[in-house]
Amino acid sequence: MQLGAVLQAAGSASRMGYRPKCLLEINGQALIVRIAQALLDAGVDDLVVVTGHYSKEVRSALDDFPVTFIDNPQPSLGQVSSQRLGLLHLMPNHDAIIMALADQPLIETQDISELIHFYEQCSKTTSVVYPRVNDQPGNPVLISGKAREDILACSNDMGVRDWRRLHEEEVMALDCDNLHYVTDLDTPDDLSAFTKRTGIELKWPTPHL
Repeated sequence: MQLGAVLQAAGSASRMGYRPKCLLEINGQALIVRIAQALLDAGVDDLVVVTGHYSKEVRSALDDFPVTFIDNPQPSLGQVSSQRLGLLHLMPNHDAIIMALADQPLIETQDISELIHFYEQCSKTTSVVYPRVNDQPGNPVLISGKAREDILACSNDMGVRDWRRLHEEEVMALDCDNLHYVTDLDTPDDLSAFTKRTGIELKWPTPHL
């Protein structure tokens, strides 16, 4: 299966005090490096990283990775604009595309592989699969090549979530108890809670950005 992926890292992280949360480090490794490596190790052939507010820093962190960088000129428009840019700049004819976020500290190759395997077991009419933990939707989300084409054929305000709402009959949830899928970081309080729950300490890169 030909796999593409869009890794979104364009936000301003306003709730984190305008610091690039995707560059937070676990054992010296930035979160965006961890997720990019996990995607590639899971079999992604074509990885597009959408940058914005911290483009220079993100590009530097992934300098040695085989990825395509796309700058969102208007990241303040939100995730949909980054999603569409990423989908547009992927190579054509992918069987499926993984839509990933850069601030999920626990996502590993196995988590992505599990989502891919679940999609492969679904019926051919399934166009979107997503993880669901205790009724809470998580990320990453996997979409079919058909869904990608449909989204890009629609108006510029159509994103993956909107498409899912309009095509519920083509959406399947991977129900599980894997908290990796629903753990992300938005605020300083999230950092404290994450360390308390997991024992893993997240550190800002030095010098502070």
